[in-house]
Amino acid sequence: MLTGKNMLTLHNIQWESKQFTLAIPSLQFHDGAHAMIMGSSGSGKTLLLSIIAGIIAPHHGTIYSDNEDITHIPPETRGFSIVYQEPALFAHMTVFENIAFGLRMRKYHARIITQKVNEVMELCGVHHLQHRNPATLSGGEKQRVAFARAIVNAPKLLLLDEPFTALDPVSKGELIGILNHIKKEYNPTVLHVTHDFDETLQLGNYLYIMSKGAIIQHGTVTDVYRYPSDIFVAQMVGVKNIFHGSVVHKKDGAYFVTDNGIAFFLGDSYRNFFQYAILRAEDIIISRKLLHSSATNQFKGTVIDVTEVKGLYKVSVDIGEVVQSMITKRSLQAMNIKKGAKVVVIFKGSAIHLF
Repeated sequence: MLTGKNMLTLHNIQWESKQFTLAIPSLQFHDGAHAMIMGSSGSGKTLLLSIIAGIIAPHHGTIYSDNEDITHIPPETRGFSIVYQEPALFAHMTVFENIAFGLRMRKYHARIITQKVNEVMELCGVHHLQHRNPATLSGGEKQRVAFARAIVNAPKLLLLDEPFTALDPVSKGELIGILNHIKKEYNPTVLHVTHDFDETLQLGNYLYIMSKGAIIQHGTVTDVYRYPSDIFVAQMVGVKNIFHGSVVHKKDGAYFVTDNGIAFFLGDSYRNFFQYAILRAEDIIISRKLLHSSATNQFKGTVIDVTEVKGLYKVSVDIGEVVQSMITKRSLQAMNIKKGAKVVVIFKGSAIHLF
């Protein structure tokens, strides 16, 4: 359960169709948090955002914002803004007019509109585009304008529905930087749907995992990342080393023995009902020889694959189970790691997470 002030609270939210049910018994979001929502396609992520935004009404339940019931308040009066994967700008308006639209609907004075629009155009890097028509903009430029339009009203809640998915890597990186500036300047609470765990690591402080219309695990990004509750969550947060087996107690302590008979030392005592063990790639050391260290698990193996991943190298080693580790280019070259190399895989018992 989150602690501190809760800007947004969902209580017993339900929505049903013949094909799908969304059921959220209780959900709370910190004021000023950046909450990431992950899940497979069709899990209900966009539906949840639409209910929070007021675009779709829940069939049952209550939504509170700062302790006020907003369940039946129209979207335009909630003080929320939303940015979708596709910007959906008004084609007949210039960039300036698109950004100013919400302020004009709220009857702001022309001088205030100009001031506020200029501020967000500078922040989002679109000031030079203010007289352009959306049809003449690139995908990245359109999304910048969409962010500017969303933030110009200084919303207390910013809803993001996979806003970076359609962008090239350069545009995505630039827009992530803009979003960080927006958070510093306006401090909105952000609810952010994504399928990309790298985005979650870069931006989020809380993570909510959805499956089949339900939140199946939530907590800080670090806690969900380190301690996934099941295989689905582990896969969502990028775990590659997942092993099925059972806990076995021996004279020197507890082991997790995989289905292939590889015994990972755990420690003194563990409960017997765990069926899965996971290992983070960054918790695994690759060496050319056995080491004298506190790491109680050391296994000789053969490198079966080396792949570059975002400036690092994923090394897959067969120790009777395939184990993946991430190492730097410097380490790769220093140890002459390549396919067929004989190495030692090393990790601590405390690095193993069971469920």
